[in-house]
Amino acid sequence: MKRRNWSLDEKLVIVFEGLKEKRSVADIYLLLFLIIVNLCIDAHGANANGVMNISNNEGISGYPDIDIHQQDIYVVWADDTPGTFLIYFSKYSGNWSEPSPISTAIGGTLPKVIVDSENIYTVWQGNNGIYYAKYDSIWSAPSQIPKSNGGEVPDIAIKENKIFVVWEKNDDIYFCRYDTIWSDTTKLSNSTYDAANPRIVVESGIVHVIWEETITFSPLVCEIYYARYDGEWTEPLNISNAGNSDSGRPCIGVHNGIIHVLWDDDVFSTAAEICYSFYETSWSTPLNISNSTSGSLSPSISVKNDTIHAVWYEYVSDNFEIAYCKRIGGSWTQPENISNTTGWSWFPSISNDEDSIYIVWSDNTPSNYDIYFCSFSSGSSIDEETIDSCNNFTISYNYPNPFNTTTIINYVLTKDSHVELRIYNSSGQFISTLMSGYQGTGNHSILWNGRNMKETVQPSGVFFYELRIGNKLSKNGRIVLLK
Repeated sequence: MKRRNWSLDEKLVIVFEGLKEKRSVADIYLLLFLIIVNLCIDAHGANANGVMNISNNEGISGYPDIDIHQQDIYVVWADDTPGTFLIYFSKYSGNWSEPSPISTAIGGTLPKVIVDSENIYTVWQGNNGIYYAKYDSIWSAPSQIPKSNGGEVPDIAIKENKIFVVWEKNDDIYFCRYDTIWSDTTKLSNSTYDAANPRIVVESGIVHVIWEETITFSPLVCEIYYARYDGEWTEPLNISNAGNSDSGRPCIGVHNGIIHVLWDDDVFSTAAEICYSFYETSWSTPLNISNSTSGSLSPSISVKNDTIHAVWYEYVSDNFEIAYCKRIGGSWTQPENISNTTGWSWFPSISNDEDSIYIVWSDNTPSNYDIYFCSFSSGSSIDEETIDSCNNFTISYNYPNPFNTTTIINYVLTKDSHVELRIYNSSGQFISTLMSGYQGTGNHSILWNGRNMKETVQPSGVFFYELRIGNKLSKNGRIVLLK
C-alpha cells in the first residue's frame, strides 16, 4: 500500500490531538514550535494570494509547463533533486499528486506537456536529443524521436492522436510528425546564423510554427518567423519586422483560424517589452502589451476561447514577478502582478478553461527554486470592474492561524466591489459563506468561528477560504483549525 504523503498542516493537527490528553510544559513548548514551523511553511507552501508550492523538492526545479483537461491539471518541469536534472510530473485531480520523475537515467530539461481526451504527452531535451513519453494511468518508457540527436528546446502539439514536434538543432528548426510511425524530419528554417526557441500549435489539421532567428550579430538583430503546413510548408515569414531590435522567445495560440503570437522585444525601449500580433487576413502591427520600462521577458499564451490570456516575468523593484493580462473584446487589460513573492519568479506557463486560469512558474521563495502554482476565475466579459478586479483588493492575512475558536480574515478593497467569502474543507466541500454583498473601499475583517452554515462545529483539519471580488476573480488562502 502506498504511504500517504501527509502535509505539515495534517501532521500538526495529529500532533495536537495527541497532546490534548497530556499537556506538560514540554508538550506546550513542542506545540508552539510546531505552530511556528507551520506558519513558516505557509510562506513556502500557499501564500495569502493562493500561490502554492507544488514541487517542494530539495533540488532546483525549473522550466515548468502546464496543460489541463476537464477538471484535471498536469504539470511537468526539470528538477535536479536526485543530483542530475530529470523531468518531473505532478497531476491535480482533487489533490496534487506527489512529484515523480519521468525521464530517469536519460536526464532532461525544457519539458513540454499537452493533453487530449485520451492521453497526456510530454517531450523534453534529453542527454542526446529529443525524447517523448505518453501517460495513460502510468508513464510509458521514454523514447527518443528518430534523427533528433543533438536536438534542443522541443515543443509538442497533438490532433486526433497525431503528434507534432519541433526542436532546434545545429542553428535551424526541425519538424517531425507521428502517425503510427515517426515521419522523416523536415528543416523549416533557412537561418544564416541561428534559429531557436520554436513553438507549435495545430488547429483543424493546419500546423503553425514560429521561432526566433538571428539576422545580424553586430548590432544584434533577431526577428520572429512563422511557417504553416496545410499539405505543404509555406516559406518562413518575418512577422516582427522590428528593425534593429532583439525579438525573441515567442509563443503561439490559434482559435477559429485566427493566429495569436507573443514575444519579447526591445523595439519600444532599451528594456524588453511583450509584443503581440495576430493574423486574420494579414499580420497586424506588433503591439506593446506590457508597457514596462524595467524589462518583460519569456511570455506564455493560452487561447482556448475568444479570450487570450498572457503571462510573462517582469523586473520589478530588484525582483522578478509574474505578470498577467488578457485580451477580450479587442482590448488588453492592464498587466497585474500575480506572483508577489519575495523571491525571483520566472519562466511562467499558462493554460485555461472556460472558468479559470492556471499558471505555473519557477520561484526561489524563500531560497530554493520550486514550482509555484496559482489559479483564478477567467471572467466572461470586459467592463471596468473586470479590468480592475485584480487590483481592487489585497488580502493581508488571516489570524490566528492555526486557530482554536475563531480566526479573522483581513482584506483591503481599493474600490467599492461585490464580495463573496466562502469556506471549503480540504476535500473541496462547501462549508460556509461568510460574506456576500457589496462593500466599500477600505479595510475589512470577517470572522469565522469554525462552524458551517448550520452552526455545526467543524473538526480539526485544513480549510480554505475563497475570496471573490467583482466578476468572479478569486484569491484563496489556507486555514488550520485545531480543536
